[in-house]
Amino acid sequence: MRLMGALSKRHGLLFAAFGMSVCFMASTQHFFRAIESLCLTSKCVCPLCPEAKGCVCPQSECVCPLCPEAKECVCPKSECPLCSEAKNNTQQTKLWVPTKEDPGGYRHMHDHAPAFSFVNSQDLLPKLKAVFGFVEGDQGGLDGMYAKELAMSVYSQAEDLKDNTVMTVLSVGSGDCSREVAMSRLIRSEHPRIRPHFTCCDPIDIAFEGANKTILALPPDERNGFAAVRSLAAPMRPWNAVHAHYSLHHFTDLKELFTHISLHLNSTHGKFVIADMITRNGHQRWPEQRLLGEMLWKLLPDSQRYDFILNKYIELFPNYDYTCNGTHPFNEGIHSQDILPLLVKMFSFQKFVAYGGVMFEYVGRRLAANFDTDNEKDKAFLEVAVALQNQAIAAGEIKPDQMIATLSLNAQLPMRVWKGLTPEFCVRRSEDPVDGDVQPMSSCV
Repeated sequence: MRLMGALSKRHGLLFAAFGMSVCFMASTQHFFRAIESLCLTSKCVCPLCPEAKGCVCPQSECVCPLCPEAKECVCPKSECPLCSEAKNNTQQTKLWVPTKEDPGGYRHMHDHAPAFSFVNSQDLLPKLKAVFGFVEGDQGGLDGMYAKELAMSVYSQAEDLKDNTVMTVLSVGSGDCSREVAMSRLIRSEHPRIRPHFTCCDPIDIAFEGANKTILALPPDERNGFAAVRSLAAPMRPWNAVHAHYSLHHFTDLKELFTHISLHLNSTHGKFVIADMITRNGHQRWPEQRLLGEMLWKLLPDSQRYDFILNKYIELFPNYDYTCNGTHPFNEGIHSQDILPLLVKMFSFQKFVAYGGVMFEYVGRRLAANFDTDNEKDKAFLEVAVALQNQAIAAGEIKPDQMIATLSLNAQLPMRVWKGLTPEFCVRRSEDPVDGDVQPMSSCV
């Protein structure tokens, strides 16, 4: 009770942000259209199918007897008795779906559903444009932005580079090294005088083997610009730059890793380019994040609560410990909450973008396929959710759960951030409340 009292008091601003945002969004025509079919009455059922809590029937007669505003009854039956057109109206049949060949519903680990891209266009893209100078449509996309940041580690040292200037890059948790190959090609294309050399480091056997296969498949002249290693224990060269793309949250000893990087990174011009999770260990929601996530969850019909990893409908807003109580084979999110505090202590930030907070679950692989970005109602929900999330972050009520940043060891360099969201501001206070209300994982997925 004391915890709930503390949460209620502390999150007054969050509730205020929620009310203001809904009023603001409700003033727009598309949001009126979006909410007119929502029924939040728990007893709202279809008279023809007691299990119905959400199939979309285009017939105007299909209404809820308890809530006339609910004009879109969702029935889990394969066919609506009032409308032969309303078949299999659980949205996974028409969206980004699992297949027998690919039960996870995505062809590649870096592929995402359209809802993921839509939310990033609303939330992340404007921040990257302002802080990193990211230009939508530029060659290479995010990899192209990384490549430019890495190249600055040598371009900042001299205005006129000599031909064949070697740029040494350590890629931490590189996977199969395919992203590094893409970045190397972009750097060679944009900066012909630079000869990047990537050391791809990943302790996971399948990743190390994949990196070696990727490197061996390259033409000989390109192959010389790569090496694959399992660990940082071997003697290491000085690095012009270090890159880590969503890999730091897999490391069990972040302080040791960051110390190694700080000892080998060029102290004046070196760049440490990172994108990663910075939320609670195991990618769990902090209590205040979960509070907002659950408020949004109540706006969704049951038909949009399908978990595409568990392959079933779920009742509660997901809040899983992805470490599987510390037993996950790849240490998923093992120390994610320690990443940002340690970086603040050990490095200097040059560019910093923090984002997310609750949208990780809504547009991740579990739930994203429930949202159709061609549907005005779904788009409105996602837009409102992003607006609420960002207002809560700006008010200090919740903290972002992801970051993209360029760091260095040179404290004299200026720092660029988005609207006052500094690294220090985005660190969650250690005295803030913590709870243990985490849903058990049925399996490590």
